[in-house]
Amino acid sequence: MRAPPITLELERANAEFELLIARKPIRYGLLSVRPDRVLPTLDVWQEHPAARCAFRFLRLTRDEARRMARLPGLHIYTDGSYTYRLAGAAFIVLGPSELIGVVGRYQVENAISAYCTEVIAMIEALRYVKNKCSVATVRLYTDCLSLLQAISEYKTTDPRVRDVKALLNDISATTEITLYHVPGHSGLLGNELADFLAARAARLGDARQAPLTLRAVRSILRREQLRRWDSDWRQNNADTDFFKWVTHVLDAPSWFPPNRTLVTLLTRHGRFHSYFHRFNLLAESVCSCSATCERTDHYLYYCPLTTQITGKIEPRADFDQRRYASLL
Repeated sequence: MRAPPITLELERANAEFELLIARKPIRYGLLSVRPDRVLPTLDVWQEHPAARCAFRFLRLTRDEARRMARLPGLHIYTDGSYTYRLAGAAFIVLGPSELIGVVGRYQVENAISAYCTEVIAMIEALRYVKNKCSVATVRLYTDCLSLLQAISEYKTTDPRVRDVKALLNDISATTEITLYHVPGHSGLLGNELADFLAARAARLGDARQAPLTLRAVRSILRREQLRRWDSDWRQNNADTDFFKWVTHVLDAPSWFPPNRTLVTLLTRHGRFHSYFHRFNLLAESVCSCSATCERTDHYLYYCPLTTQITGKIEPRADFDQRRYASLL
């Protein structure tokens, strides 16, 4: 169990309330977040059921996608790229004979998943169609199945999906637009080009901000909470016996808290000569083996009375090297 101190938990909950409910900027530890960076929560009661819309999509095999690319109309491929450090989104417009028409490349800031980049790629592609295209038929391809599935549902709780639907609704009033799912990394020219551009756009594209979802906000707040907890732990407990066993809070095993006997060993709070001497219950800190013992290391490594027990501790290499966290 890794339960943070109640003070840190209350501070995190208060920061979450200020940001998500009161919609105020927060500073929590090293983290600063403004409410305009967070996706607002959709109120489903403000939308009449009759106003809800959904857009179907077709799943294509590689061969079907290649045949589809030869049909008349505008063919648009979107893709996103995400790593822990960089994120990008791109779309590419192919005309007749797979001639490249327009390319959109975007460097996505604050992305937390590939889904964020896929949404931005599709929104930018649809904005291009709405504002700059005057063709009768548009075919839009993506390898992001989860986004297409969200668009195909009538109920929408994600503001980003709502924006995609609004663009599709506006475009479909004057243009026949069809959505397709294609297999990724399967040799399709348009998809491979979009994938290549998205990866390069992470460094060279036009800047776009990825809004934070409710889940993402809670995740980054908890990460900062863990960082603060770990910092406080290392600063205030480095001189304790327990610290050598748990140097970082995340080193604590998932089965903690331990039983009473193990707590006694890890903390040196119990029936030890050094503990009794500390509280003036013994005149000196001398073990039953007649050696001075100030730490539990004496019982683990030096005391002849405990050799039979400590000789069974595994893994042996960690024990010999005194890698206490690994022993737990």
